[in-house]
Amino acid sequence: MHNYIYFDMLTKSITFLKTLAILMSGMLFVNEIALGGFYKWVDADGKIHFSDRVPPNAAGFGRKVLDNRGVTTEVIKPPKTWEELREEQEKARQKAKLAEEQERRKLEARRLAAIERRKDEKLLRVFQSTDAIRSDRDDQIAAIDSQIVYLQGIRKKHQEELEKLQKQEIAAQLSRRNVKVAKKIRKTLKLLSDTYDKIQRKELEKNTIHIRAEQDLKRFRRLKGHAQVDEQDDVPPTLDNILPCGTGLVCEKTWERAEQFVNNYVTTGIPSKQDFMIIGKLPKKDDDISITISRIRNPGKPDILYMDLYCNSSAKGQKTCSSDKVSKIRKAFRTEVGGLAP
Repeated sequence: MHNYIYFDMLTKSITFLKTLAILMSGMLFVNEIALGGFYKWVDADGKIHFSDRVPPNAAGFGRKVLDNRGVTTEVIKPPKTWEELREEQEKARQKAKLAEEQERRKLEARRLAAIERRKDEKLLRVFQSTDAIRSDRDDQIAAIDSQIVYLQGIRKKHQEELEKLQKQEIAAQLSRRNVKVAKKIRKTLKLLSDTYDKIQRKELEKNTIHIRAEQDLKRFRRLKGHAQVDEQDDVPPTLDNILPCGTGLVCEKTWERAEQFVNNYVTTGIPSKQDFMIIGKLPKKDDDISITISRIRNPGKPDILYMDLYCNSSAKGQKTCSSDKVSKIRKAFRTEVGGLAP
């Protein structure tokens, strides 16, 4: 009987101690809260947890830090996933790239502004008036025109030689001399083609001078505070005798139209068609009109067609070349051959 009473008392004591331990731990937790706050988080199953410390298995969840009154003092986001980190890195890279591009553009704008400033200073230093700009332009154009006249003389010489050789070729077709004549013709054609290439380049150079002078005139007026006016003398002339041929079949069709154009307007007889030239015969009469179109190779770009319209070298012949009729033929080149607006 005594043993039973003793065992019962022992059991009750143990139960009391367990209860006391639970109460003590609760008091300690409440005390921790009172002193330093605690964490609140929701696990993967949606259960809410409170603790004064975050266990390792809850480190991947976002959580709130609460003070001893239960008020949120801080929100700690969950660690970023690999995808989020990679996306964040990509955004940072794009942002850095954009900043670099903006800085590059800023530096480029400064560089261009410095160039423009130096150009303005030079323009005002070199020229005292718009008339001085025009005079300089006209002097440069006159110098190039002299070179073109010289090249046209060479062109005429080669063309005379070509026509003479072509007559010899007809007479020598049945003899061994035909081979030598054909070789000379090829050489003369090459010289004639090269000469037209040089003339075409000089024409483009003139156009560049006109455009640059027009820009200088506008810039000068702006710098001086003058009103911007478009005087007829300041507008660059159009290059009615030069046009791009296009590429491939487009150029072949353009070349066919070029041949038809020459046939329609020359008055010196049937022109000679070569691989890269359609050559009108030299004018003999004062009212003769002849045309040669040269297809000039332009490495890496479309070929260029250059039209040369010429008349007899006599005074009356030159008057023919200055007539309205010839002016219309020149303008028709771009529309009839190139399909371009006049």
